[in-house]
Amino acid sequence: MKPNAPPLHALLALTVAAVVAAMAPGAARADGEEPRCDDGKRAPKAAICGAFEAAPRLGADDAVAKKVLNVWRRVSPPVAALTGRESALAVLAPDALVDGKPFPPTAYICPGAPPTVYVPYTLVEKVYGEGAAYPEDFMGFVLGHELGHRVNDFTADGCQLGAFERPGRGVKEEQLADFRGAFFAAIGGYSTRALAKKNTVSSFLEAEFKVRGRVRDERQEALLSALEDFDAYEELYAAAVALTFAGEQGTALRLLGWADELVEGRGVPLPELKVVRALALMLDAADNAPWLEATDGMGVDLSKLRCRAIFASHTALAEEPAGGRLRGPGEDRERARRQLQLARRLLDRAAELGADALVTDSGRACVAFYLGETGDAQRLAARARRRLGTRAPAAVKRALDANDALIAFGAFLATTPAPPRTDADAAKAWAKKVVATKKAFAAHAELAREVDVLATYPAPPPRTAATSAMVACPKGARGGTATIPPPPAFSGPVGTCPAGTTLVATVPSPEAVARSGTGLGVTTCRAADGALATRVQLAGALDPPYGDVDTALRAEERVPAAVAKVDAWACGCDALQLQGISDTGDEVYMTACPAYGVPLGVLFVKEGGAVRRVVTVGD
Repeated sequence: MKPNAPPLHALLALTVAAVVAAMAPGAARADGEEPRCDDGKRAPKAAICGAFEAAPRLGADDAVAKKVLNVWRRVSPPVAALTGRESALAVLAPDALVDGKPFPPTAYICPGAPPTVYVPYTLVEKVYGEGAAYPEDFMGFVLGHELGHRVNDFTADGCQLGAFERPGRGVKEEQLADFRGAFFAAIGGYSTRALAKKNTVSSFLEAEFKVRGRVRDERQEALLSALEDFDAYEELYAAAVALTFAGEQGTALRLLGWADELVEGRGVPLPELKVVRALALMLDAADNAPWLEATDGMGVDLSKLRCRAIFASHTALAEEPAGGRLRGPGEDRERARRQLQLARRLLDRAAELGADALVTDSGRACVAFYLGETGDAQRLAARARRRLGTRAPAAVKRALDANDALIAFGAFLATTPAPPRTDADAAKAWAKKVVATKKAFAAHAELAREVDVLATYPAPPPRTAATSAMVACPKGARGGTATIPPPPAFSGPVGTCPAGTTLVATVPSPEAVARSGTGLGVTTCRAADGALATRVQLAGALDPPYGDVDTALRAEERVPAAVAKVDAWACGCDALQLQGISDTGDEVYMTACPAYGVPLGVLFVKEGGAVRRVVTVGD
């Protein structure tokens, strides 16, 4: 019981009729050749496939067929993006029979160019018929399961692999397909958690196919295990986001690199993870980014100006839903260039995997800006703006406005370089040009303050380093009096929680840690008050050199009233710096606030200044 499709942007642009036409079973490959599946190295086509191929099908305009196609459109595009493998879909008509009887109520995939997923009407009735036995989420899971077989059991060109050429070796194939099916359905927006908790899959197997005992229980266990992994990946993602925006780029990059390889190795690459990894690289490189070459010799430091890249507030699996002075050209700048180039590759890969186009295009624009490629930065920024929906959060629009201003400023510096300070007349003429451009840069408050400094050129700058990215205390506002609890003290191996907390998720599982003996991973536990505590344990690295990492974080959702507004933090803390914007409009600030018990942490702030979440990073 075993699917895939064309790229996401292409698939969603097709009408229902065009989808059916483009996915017609038996369509020839682009090179005009049929795949060779009878060369002795591939498994023969199952006998039932002939019956499926000959059976009558519903037309593209059939109301029930449209419902199944809508599910297919949500589940199959990410699989096509992940694997590059095409599949077709066919919904059988009510009068389709095999050996004079209706087909069993389950989908099935048959080899071909491309392979085709067949959905019998008996299954359609159980999801969409009167008195339906299963929710639409179940159709998402079934199609995802068949897509799992497409990945596990078929060659790229659509031939069915022999049993011992497959990952399951002919033994665990259904469990493997269930695991992938849960992932594919989840990223399509369907609740596989609800299916598992209600034992829907087990009930279906027992009721329709008389599958009982060990096999049924193994498949249910595999599905539940997959869902536990998804929860663990989500908590890992949340920890990585917090470390990234808390300025802990060294730890964040090591965690993100390890996590990215880990989840991709499990067959569930998360594009959001790649985006945050790219943002961590950008933040780490920003102080020495190549665009700053235009300011060399001017006696000013603009290295604290930041392009505001957007990140996903959570992964598709969620259930709902280093500082330092600029030292000029040399080792630091070359390292920054390499980091930015890697960030670009990660964003490109995230886009291929189906990450939100607004997120990836805004990130690509920031990479191009930091690299000094102002033309590309402006083009990508304009493309990101076109991705904005009519109901985009105001914070996201503000971020794009600020980025436009910063990129325009970079273009100004690249095309209108400042003359030497010793050439007073030329320097004053250049300063007048700066003043004339100030209106264009007004959307970026920090930049506007830096432009005021540059307008005094060739006079010496009033400071040696930019501090404009720090948020000032509003006039008349006051700090709060609350104290945020610190992260609890963790001890023991991965998967061990502090006293008074319960385990939420761990990556890898405690069993895997016990087998490997590494003792490395991420553990998330929940305290009695609902706060989440996360421990990150990573081994040291030689290149670049880092010591062992053992860091704890505490995520506080119930923010005390005295510090429930961002103004209180701006007034009561040593530092408050805007670091990023989520796709749902949260602004993320790094803070240093010993008075509130947060020596280092991040705030997630909603529109209007309400603090939604405080994450404290421990020692």
